[in-house]
Amino acid sequence: MKAKQCFLKAAKLGHATAMNDLAFCYQKGLGAKQNVRLALRWFESALEAGETKALTSLGYCYMKLISPPAFVRAREYFE
Repeated sequence: MKAKQCFLKAAKLGHATAMNDLAFCYQKGLGAKQNVRLALRWFESALEAGETKALTSLGYCYMKLISPPAFVRAREYFE
């Protein structure tokens, strides 16, 4: 089983770290086609589930991957 598939299975069961790792796969296009919208959704789910690492990842996505960049929103995650 590929890592992305394992992360997806665990994320659907509510594991915050798996949600964050799955989001990273979508953010970078690792094991799946790059999909910023899905990455944001999974990073936000990870954050809601208590994974604080998702804060910087969300900030990065809003600053670098969204067009046009959402600097104000990104700053909220970095603070």
